[in-house]
Amino acid sequence: MASSNGISAADLARMHGAAPATVGGQTVEDIIADPFPSLGGGESAPIAQPSSSRPAQRPAGALDTASEDAFPSLAAPAPRQPEKAPAKSKWAAGSAAVKGKGKAPAGSARANGTPSPGPAVAKQAFHTDTLVIESPVLQPKQSVGDVCRIVMKKHGVTIDPSSQMKAGQKETTFLIKASNAKLVEDARKSLVSMLSPVITLTIEAPVSTIGRIVGPKGASLKALRDEYNVRIDIPRRETLTNGDSATPVNGDADEVEEPTMTVTINGPAPGARQAYNSIHAIVAEKTSRTSTKVSVPHHFWPFLSAKKDELEGGQDVKVNVPKGYHPAEDDDDSTAAEKTHAAHSAPIVVAGERSAVAQVAERITALVTELENDTKELVYKFPKRQHRFLVGEAARKIMEETGCSVELPAFDDPSEEVVIRGPEDQLPVALGVVMKQANTATVLQVDLSKTYPPPSNHANQLLMFLTRSGRLRKLGESHPGVKFYAPRPAIVESTGGHLVIDIVGDNKAAVQKGRDDLDSIVKSLTPECFDSMEIEPLTHRFLIGKKGQKLKAFQDAHGVDVLFPHEGAESSTVLLVHTRPLDGDKKTNEAEIRKRLAEVKEEMGMLEKEAADMKTETLKVEKKWHRFVVGQGGTTLNGIIGEDKSIIVKLGSSGKPGVPVNNDVDEDTVVIRGPKDQVDRAAKEILQIVEDAKNDDIVNGYTEVFSVNRDYVARIVGTGGSGIKKIRDELGVRVDIDDQEQAGDDGKGKKKKAPTTANIKIVGRKENVLKAKERISEQVDRMADETTEILKISAQYHPSLIGQHGKYAIRLEEKYGVKITFPKERDESDNESRRREPPIGKDEVLLRGGKKGVAGAKAELLETVEFEKETNNVVKFTVSQGAISRIVGKGGQQINEIKDATNTQIDIDRETKGPITSITVKGGKKEAEAAKKAILAIAAEVDDEVTMMVPIEQKYHRAIIGAGGHGLRELVIRCGGPSDPRAQASLVHFPRQGELQDEVRLRGKSALANKIKVELEKVADGLRDRVVLAVSVPVTLHSALIGRGGKRLQELQETTGAQIQFPGSRSYGAVGEAENAADVKESEPQDIVKVYGSRAACEKAIEEIKKGAEQFAASPAHNRAPRAPQEHATSVKAVPLKYHHVISQGGAFFRNLRSYGVTVDHSTMPEKPEIKPPTASSEGGEARIDQPISSAEGAQWDVVPNYQNMPEGDAEWTMKAKSKEDLERAEKELDEAISHAATYTHVGFLTLPDRSMFPRIVGSKGSTITRIREETGANIDVGRDNNTIMITGSESSIDKAKEAIEKILEGGRGRDY
Repeated sequence: MASSNGISAADLARMHGAAPATVGGQTVEDIIADPFPSLGGGESAPIAQPSSSRPAQRPAGALDTASEDAFPSLAAPAPRQPEKAPAKSKWAAGSAAVKGKGKAPAGSARANGTPSPGPAVAKQAFHTDTLVIESPVLQPKQSVGDVCRIVMKKHGVTIDPSSQMKAGQKETTFLIKASNAKLVEDARKSLVSMLSPVITLTIEAPVSTIGRIVGPKGASLKALRDEYNVRIDIPRRETLTNGDSATPVNGDADEVEEPTMTVTINGPAPGARQAYNSIHAIVAEKTSRTSTKVSVPHHFWPFLSAKKDELEGGQDVKVNVPKGYHPAEDDDDSTAAEKTHAAHSAPIVVAGERSAVAQVAERITALVTELENDTKELVYKFPKRQHRFLVGEAARKIMEETGCSVELPAFDDPSEEVVIRGPEDQLPVALGVVMKQANTATVLQVDLSKTYPPPSNHANQLLMFLTRSGRLRKLGESHPGVKFYAPRPAIVESTGGHLVIDIVGDNKAAVQKGRDDLDSIVKSLTPECFDSMEIEPLTHRFLIGKKGQKLKAFQDAHGVDVLFPHEGAESSTVLLVHTRPLDGDKKTNEAEIRKRLAEVKEEMGMLEKEAADMKTETLKVEKKWHRFVVGQGGTTLNGIIGEDKSIIVKLGSSGKPGVPVNNDVDEDTVVIRGPKDQVDRAAKEILQIVEDAKNDDIVNGYTEVFSVNRDYVARIVGTGGSGIKKIRDELGVRVDIDDQEQAGDDGKGKKKKAPTTANIKIVGRKENVLKAKERISEQVDRMADETTEILKISAQYHPSLIGQHGKYAIRLEEKYGVKITFPKERDESDNESRRREPPIGKDEVLLRGGKKGVAGAKAELLETVEFEKETNNVVKFTVSQGAISRIVGKGGQQINEIKDATNTQIDIDRETKGPITSITVKGGKKEAEAAKKAILAIAAEVDDEVTMMVPIEQKYHRAIIGAGGHGLRELVIRCGGPSDPRAQASLVHFPRQGELQDEVRLRGKSALANKIKVELEKVADGLRDRVVLAVSVPVTLHSALIGRGGKRLQELQETTGAQIQFPGSRSYGAVGEAENAADVKESEPQDIVKVYGSRAACEKAIEEIKKGAEQFAASPAHNRAPRAPQEHATSVKAVPLKYHHVISQGGAFFRNLRSYGVTVDHSTMPEKPEIKPPTASSEGGEARIDQPISSAEGAQWDVVPNYQNMPEGDAEWTMKAKSKEDLERAEKELDEAISHAATYTHVGFLTLPDRSMFPRIVGSKGSTITRIREETGANIDVGRDNNTIMITGSESSIDKAKEAIEKILEGGRGRDY
């Protein structure tokens, strides 16, 4: 029991039972532990008085519980007789007994011992904290009080401990007081470090979370260590092995999670658990993501790879389709075989958000089933040397072009059969593409077997030299664009030892040069230049020397290359080759070569003897201990072998996974071979590792077995074993649960009852096993107090109760300690769950947990439902499928406007296929109804919408549309249509220029569409009845008839309904010849006015023109003295019809002529034909289709002759000018234009996959494309409605322009056009 001043009775007993050191009459403990002494009096003076007034000390151990000194009271004693004034108290005002405190006591003592009035005491603010430690760990001969005194003295705090027994264990509570929070925290840490048991916890953290745990430059990890006073160890990333890359999830062998690393936390129990919880919170965020593996036959991979973007579909999911393996030239056959097997057995991995992963996996399985049913095979033989041209990028392009895949035989299979797989109708097309691809390069051969035929082994030695020495690789480097391929041993063996080297390249001359150079090397290295010797493989590294210095010495001294087999090949054959040219005759040279080879062979033999101290030792080690010798990812074994790899260690149980080392090696053995001292060292280390593993097995072998109710087993195990895994990870024990025998026949014809219990077996260290048993028992006790309740809640409110990513439901579960189950969460395959929980309906929610927690969660859920009913109304209705695109709008613009205006959430069911689509609106009652009304209004418009086609000849389209679309706009408005140009564009659609069709499409409300149709047909009929008539009017009257700004002409056209063209207007020549041309043939050309339209309108217009001319001719202004008529210079040129559109440049040529007073009339004008690029299947006579350009994936380059569809013959161009000089200038420009048009012999079409690069090609304000035109002389047109760029010019100029555009494409992709 503690006294009122914060000191326990036990402490007071020790203080008064001993003779402590004093300072000024007070003990040190008094000064430190009791800053506020008792104000009561007694026989003796107060403690704070000088030592002369202190009573005699009592003997040690004699405690008087009635003593007022030991246990002072707060009551005043009986009055005393006056004595001389006592000495001034050390605690009185002005005392300096305890420096630095600066606080006056409550008052000073009177003569009679009673407290006298004095100044008020200023209260000091104290900070407190409580710490609970289970089973404090003490050093020998140390008590809890001793630890408290050490901490109090160290930090200047007050600690009051109290102990009690709880669940059979001692639990100590410490109340800590201090003047500031920092002292309290420091004291708390000291107590925890001195008294708490040190425990070790582990947690498996996904690799991707390690960065967050560690933090920038280790800041987060350091903060955890400092805050909780623990040690946290995270292994290096290099320790992660390939075997850790796929861990099954929930028992599903196809579902995998990312690799994990074991994080170890060591320190006092409270801090270790808090650090564990902090790290576990980071790791828990990864549980919402997963990955899964889907096994698919490898011949379907190309088809699925082509649909990768479709499968991912913008979801939070990634699909990794394996790529087929094709052996590299430096891969040996065994490595190639292993990689091929591994590649072909690899699964497709789908990773991402859990629900999306499941959907994509199901879609992949369905696609494979479709491919199995819909694809066929076509087998065709191609020479083995051409197979290398049908892999990688080539195979991908074949798939893109034809939808078919190409399957080649294995690298070690001599078969030449190639399998083409795909849709049956595409197989012939794919065969043609494959044949073309297989013959894309030149292949020449050098036959070593023919140059040096058997039985001589020289061809094999020569091939070994060329490959080991890197001569083939160096030849390839010295011949750009040419590759040299040596035959694979497996193919050589299958073809009877035929040794052929392939030389491959695109340039035939370069390939021929490479073959000639290789042939000269082969012929120069005669059999006399070769020798070989057998040397123990373990000595090879020693003989080679550091960085090959010894081998270089042989080359420098003797001109001999010494070639060792590749490391790991375990071959003992060393090849000696003389490569230095000699100047003597053949016989002398051969003798010199043999001499040099013999000298090198002798020196090599001497070196081998120096390194021949080899030893082989076989250890007897049971197979079960081999995994400890190997270590995680082979790390332990690598350490035993050493960095220089001077020894070989083989375990009988495994060489490589699943492959025995040798048939005659016992699986319980370990074989070590190498230098004697290294073998002895390795053997000693292996035996020590095995001994340590055996001892550890004994220490961790404590076992506890107990029974629990079978109904609780599933929850003890947890989802996917999570409950058992947590106990195993934290306590390092193994937990096995074994259901007892099932109900059945007892052998005597009687039925046995199903058992009600299951056995749990825990194995590990004793203290950890007991702790695990305690945890499981506590969990069973909690489950016994559980209750289950089903709430009736409409399914429409379930998403709101669950929250985004389940946040709200998880918060309720954690707050009340319950399990909340919604209908969608139940797994029908979970038999234990169905047996434990009652079935729930669509509009029900299940609560399971403690009675108090279930009641709290129920109340909060029902309160939330009431709130949702008020603020989250749900309105469902249907609309026609055809109205969805209009409701959504371009880029979601329309639906977003409705959402913003009504403040609602709108969901459209896009999964349902059919004529009707469901729409769900969520929000306030009024807002939801307003959104529904707006959507139904749009749907009603679409439902009343019709589409009709109106046949109108294309030659009338421009006249109906009018200049700048004015005529069409006026027509739509006359019919009651909208005035907005965008709305009009969607209502009436004319064919684009170049499209060879006559139908005009109308789409809109039926009444309006019918009105527009009638009006269009009316206008078209008028155009069909159109005639052209001419009237002669003196040119001097033309300006008066036209009026200022063309006002009189416009009024005349509107009143008569005819169109009037005066000489010199743009369309004057395009109108055509007049029917009554004979009536005006005597008139001057500049006097003839053309009128066209319906016959009645034209006749009326001519009548009005004549009247107007007579009136203006009779007016005084006209009768003034006429100016002398201006003479016009005239010239007639014959221009080929096929050049017309090239010369006119869309009218730019004529506008230029008019700028200096020259007009042109044409006798006839050809229609501009549509020029289309040829397709791969077309049979154009001279058209060619080049290969897709390499710089832009998927681009196509097509070239056709120009003018091939243009009419033959000439047209007469009549040019009129005000002066002879202007006419000569115009004639010169026309001649140059005709010459220039004659050079435009070809048209190239560059088709890109999309329009994203067009802005980069055009450049700012057309600067880039203008520069290309000027530099190449070609004309370039960028398509407005497609992905094609048309280049016109000579064959060389269009190639230059294409190359310039290719360079732009190589610079990178631009923004969307």
